[in-house]
Amino acid sequence: MVAPLDGLNPSDLTEGATGALPGLRVVDLSTGIAGPAAAMFLADFGADVIKVEPPGGDPDRGGPGFPMWNRNKRGMVIDAGRPDGQARLAALLAGADVVITGGGDESSLPEVAAPEAARAANPALVYLRVPPYLDTAPWAGGRESAALLHAYAGIALRQNSYSGSPIDPAFAYVLYAQAVWAGSAVMAALIERERSGHGQVVTVGGVHAMMITSTSGLMIDTSAPERKASNGPGGPSPLYTRYQCADGKWLFLATLLAKFQRQSLITLGLNDLLDDERVGGELENMLLPTNRDWVRDRFKAVFATRTSDEWVRILHEADVPVGPLYEQADWLDSEVIASIGMRAEVDDPERGHVVMPANPIKMSGTPATVRSPAPRLGEHDGATCGMPARRRPGRGRTAGPPWPGSGS
Repeated sequence: MVAPLDGLNPSDLTEGATGALPGLRVVDLSTGIAGPAAAMFLADFGADVIKVEPPGGDPDRGGPGFPMWNRNKRGMVIDAGRPDGQARLAALLAGADVVITGGGDESSLPEVAAPEAARAANPALVYLRVPPYLDTAPWAGGRESAALLHAYAGIALRQNSYSGSPIDPAFAYVLYAQAVWAGSAVMAALIERERSGHGQVVTVGGVHAMMITSTSGLMIDTSAPERKASNGPGGPSPLYTRYQCADGKWLFLATLLAKFQRQSLITLGLNDLLDDERVGGELENMLLPTNRDWVRDRFKAVFATRTSDEWVRILHEADVPVGPLYEQADWLDSEVIASIGMRAEVDDPERGHVVMPANPIKMSGTPATVRSPAPRLGEHDGATCGMPARRRPGRGRTAGPPWPGSGS
């Protein structure tokens, strides 16, 4: 496990950390969403993550997402502009397995935390960079921005709207995809380190996440006429959209595959749509601009004949994918979230009782857990960071149990 720090026993802070990563030591220097969320995934699985903040704190500390992104972590304030702060940070990095940076312009990192310096002092260190775009951001300031990433990468242009003008997605899903990919990539680097003894620099940028989440948006047929996304908020497909039921509640019909689409038409009593000469038996023809409105009106009329609960039961019995839509405030209290174990609760000394999403990665033998709230600013400053430095490559690990699957 992590070597004791003066005045602080890490076992007190990582109590219950029985997941896949006990003994893994992580220094989180990142801000924003993607970097802290990547560190959160490691912390949820038992890694000892120290979030390092400047004297003024993380700029997102007062935001609603901070309690989730930084749960299960310890917190220290280090003024890297002072010699003693640089020495303190260098000691942390010398004893770390992983350091995570991101959320802003990397040129603002203190000298000891730059990739070259950190890895020279600790060659076994896996240095995870989670930049807002790639090496540099193509917008002023260079800080992480979901809206600017959506705009610059073309994601906003592909969102459905009444006018067809670009629309910023309501949820920063690209940054969370960046966090998941970053966590996966750093684990691959750690596994490789068990073979070679060497760390490496790993970069997962916002543009990488865009390529994962929006692959279809990158497929452009230059010979086809341009189609604006002026389909309204329901999108272009009557078979993949939301409908209001007799009780005023909304369902989302999620039939992406042809077999589900045909089954939904049969179950809803709309199979005659395929016989209409305007559709000509082809499901794809329902998406044509000339057919979209009248086809959707048929679906609307059918869904309005029963309550949402009735339609969920009927469609599920027919193996048609459909689900209720919730108000944002009701989502965490929904049966769907409870059924997949995605609700977590923690008592936060600054915020009170906090309900948040749990970890979506399910491992039966070494599950993720939410053990502690986000640290208060400088909560663990009493530690002197007496971690022993990692040995040079080729000499093996110096602390913690054998790496899972390493055979050592």
